[in-house]
Amino acid sequence: WKHSTYYNTPSRLVILIREMCNSIIDQACRFISGEQIFSLIENEEANAAVEQLLLVLKVCGKFKSTYFDYKTKVASECPQNQWSIQNGALFARLDCFIERSHDILDLTKTIIQFSKLAKVEIGGTKGDTLTSTIQQIKDDFQRSVDAVKNLEYDIMDIKAAQFDNEYSQFRKFVKEIERRLGAVIGLALDDCETVYGRFQLVDTFDRQLLDRPIIQDEVEVKQIVLIQSYGKDLKVIQEEFLQHRCSPPKDTMRNLPPIGGALTWCRGLIARVKIPMKKMQELDRNILDREEAKEVIKVQKAIMSSLLDFEKQKIEEWGRDVESTSGAKLELPLLRRSEESRQLVTNFDPALVRLLREVKYFLLLGLSVPDSALQIFQSADTFRAWTGNLDLIVNMNNSVLNSLLPVEKPLVDPYLAKFDVAIHPGLESLNWRSNGVAKFIGDSMEQVKVV
Repeated sequence: WKHSTYYNTPSRLVILIREMCNSIIDQACRFISGEQIFSLIENEEANAAVEQLLLVLKVCGKFKSTYFDYKTKVASECPQNQWSIQNGALFARLDCFIERSHDILDLTKTIIQFSKLAKVEIGGTKGDTLTSTIQQIKDDFQRSVDAVKNLEYDIMDIKAAQFDNEYSQFRKFVKEIERRLGAVIGLALDDCETVYGRFQLVDTFDRQLLDRPIIQDEVEVKQIVLIQSYGKDLKVIQEEFLQHRCSPPKDTMRNLPPIGGALTWCRGLIARVKIPMKKMQELDRNILDREEAKEVIKVQKAIMSSLLDFEKQKIEEWGRDVESTSGAKLELPLLRRSEESRQLVTNFDPALVRLLREVKYFLLLGLSVPDSALQIFQSADTFRAWTGNLDLIVNMNNSVLNSLLPVEKPLVDPYLAKFDVAIHPGLESLNWRSNGVAKFIGDSMEQVKVV
């Protein structure tokens, strides 16, 4: 521009910029055409079409911004010969192409959002009817897309001005579809009985689809009611926790050890508090900024804090008991004998049984376990085998003693004496940490079978 003899005039600059714009438009149409866009959509690669359209818009925007950068540079370096040309004279055709690309991008994104309705299934008492209605909406939308797809011209061609009318009709139809879909979602939310179910329903639909203004207006009132229902559910949870924290409900602890049962009950409450909040945080910012939403968030944080404190307390309480009792219980002899009846009892302390069960459920809940308890749990299968065999030996011995008649006793005494010698280590020296327990059980089994 400084040194050119022939091309540093406005008229020549206009021609150059226009030719460059035309070249960019032609190259963009070769890069991505209407036919290619619909081919990608049919092959479930619509996101690739979106990326290509965004790249086209990026290139066009970059070209314009580069022009304006140099226009500013010319103004400072050549104040006597500035680029004082109306933008419309330069970029009219490129702006038209950019607008068309934005329309096609919106069309493609809309197709992506509505295509996800094909996988939507609604439960509840009206689930089948509502699901069928959604599929009908999806089919109606697809017919409107097919109408655009079957146009006789390339939708990226800006010379096809009739596309503007076609696209306007498409947008009007989409708005009607959005109203119908919003109404269906509202009915589905009314039909859900639980707070979690309603959040799950909202999560079923594509987030960008729910953010479309018409659908958002239809669903927003229901979402506010949903937040209020969640707030009521939090109060119920809080009351339940305060009422049962000292003694968790037995129906939630069936077949569970005391601490594991209490923690399982607590985890259930945490899930009821935490999961809906995670879904709630994904709602529109305008809804979350409302006072009722802020109050619910405040209450939820307070309840979560109480539940986590309870969990921590129970874990610490159990950890102290484990450290103080587990070692001593393993030092007990394998067997105990009644001095009066001479009957035997397997001496595996119930506290150890409870310990093994607690560790099992701690691990299932993903909680940390003290090393001493974990070492005992690693031998759980061994203890189970030992106690099973010892119980068998004990029962066989006790059965003989219970059924033995006085006249038979002199005949059996020698065998009982040999059996007593065999089991003596289990009564006196062998404990649950000793070596040789397996051999002791084998020897005792042989002797009791002889008896």
